[in-house]
Amino acid sequence: MQNGEIVETGLAVWGRKFIEEKKSDKHQASNYRGVIDKMERFEKYQRSVLKMKDYSFSIGSITAEDIAAFKKFVEQEHTLVDKYPSIYGKLDNRTKGRIKMPRGGNTVNNILTMVRTIVHWAFLNGAQGDNPFDRFDMPGTLYGTPYYLTIAERDQVLAYDFSDNPTLENYRDMFIFQCMVGCRYGDLVSFTTDNIIDGVLEYIPQKTRNKVGASVRVPLGAKAMSIIERLNRSKGEVLFPQHINFKYNDAIREILTKAGVNRIVTVIDTLTHLEVKRPINEIASSHMARRTFIGNLYKQVKDPNLIASMSGHVAGSKAFARYRAIDDDMKKELIGLID
Repeated sequence: MQNGEIVETGLAVWGRKFIEEKKSDKHQASNYRGVIDKMERFEKYQRSVLKMKDYSFSIGSITAEDIAAFKKFVEQEHTLVDKYPSIYGKLDNRTKGRIKMPRGGNTVNNILTMVRTIVHWAFLNGAQGDNPFDRFDMPGTLYGTPYYLTIAERDQVLAYDFSDNPTLENYRDMFIFQCMVGCRYGDLVSFTTDNIIDGVLEYIPQKTRNKVGASVRVPLGAKAMSIIERLNRSKGEVLFPQHINFKYNDAIREILTKAGVNRIVTVIDTLTHLEVKRPINEIASSHMARRTFIGNLYKQVKDPNLIASMSGHVAGSKAFARYRAIDDDMKKELIGLID
């Protein structure tokens, strides 16, 4: 792969090299390993089910048509688990259960984006051939109006007494702290007491570390500091132990339910692309904590670059727009300017 050496290997092999050399955080590496597993199942499907015995999902030989076939596979995979034990028989029940869940358009798009990243990296590191994504029309990602907790709802959760359930109480503190600093989950579980300097959280986001390398500084308010003091960590100790992300998300939903935060919000069903009404406690996740930070700040100070400097976004990032909602209060303020 290096020094001009040309290597023809399966895309899954390049994916593992990508994870190893990029030194991704645990959460990101787990996502890429999931994509690699899908690519390997796709290759088995092509060979054993579609009878393409010599099929290889490999750098240098895959085409835009192969990417389209892979896209169709990940869209339909939930229907294949029980039909093809030769492919899925050795998987544990939890993994099978996840695969049996239909994947929405945004999930499929995220999978394709990770495949494209691996392909691009492979060509930068010695692979040769035509990039299949040059002729593949990547579908757009569908975003609805961002939903997040109001400050009152956030404080309602913070004030709720979870003393009868220390595990949920710890998850609650973790979630509220994330709501108050706006970091990504991968950064949240990496913070130690050394990241807090004179009442300011300072860190370099893992997602942009290799691209920008700029540090993020977020002053901690009284409520955030009270959580830190309650944790009572020793110097250099991790603030919030590493959790499996889906367990954290399950805990967040249970926390909101117990605290009575169940406001109805409008979201886009990624399977049907139709608007649906859902209680916020049923669809909450760690990423909603990030939106809670950004959305509530934007209502107070409508300066994307200032907020981006504390959320870890690159200044002017197009992604930033989807974290904030132009709500009715902001519209009323604007109308007031011309009334």
